[in-house]
Amino acid sequence: MEESLREIGLTEGESRVYMVLLELGSTTTGAIIRKSQISGSKVYEVLDRLAHKGLVVSVIKNGVKYFEAADPSRILDYLSEKETKVSQQKIAIQKILPELMLKRTTSKQGTVKVFIGFEGLKTANEDIIKTLHKGEEWLSMGLGPKKG
Repeated sequence: MEESLREIGLTEGESRVYMVLLELGSTTTGAIIRKSQISGSKVYEVLDRLAHKGLVVSVIKNGVKYFEAADPSRILDYLSEKETKVSQQKIAIQKILPELMLKRTTSKQGTVKVFIGFEGLKTANEDIIKTLHKGEEWLSMGLGPKKG
C-alpha cells in the first residue's frame, strides 16, 4: 500500500506516516515517531506536507495536539487536484511552446546528443522522427545489462 501512495506522489515518509495514522487513529507525534520510525525533527515537516495535501487533520485536546489521517477517499480528491494543476501547467506550456521552439531553432545546434535510460530512448526516437528527411537512414544500437 505504501508503494501505491508513493506512486501518486507522496514521499516515503509521507506514505509511512499516513499509514501509521490510519492504524493508530487520533494520536500525538510521540506515537507517530515510534511507529513510523521517522525522527522527531522530520515528523512535523511530514505532517505539515500531508496537511497541505489534505490528508492529515489536527485537533487540540486538553492543550495537546493530536493528528489523524483524513478519510482515505480524500486521496482521490488529492489526485483530482493534481490532475487539474497538471492540466493548467500543460496549457501554460502550450502558450509558450512556440517561443521555446523559436529559441531552439535560433541557437546553435549540437552535433552529438546523448540520451540516457528508457525515457531518453523515447525522446531520441521522437527527435529522430521529427528531424529525419526523406531518403535518410537511421541506425541505432543499444546495450543491455552486463552478464556474467
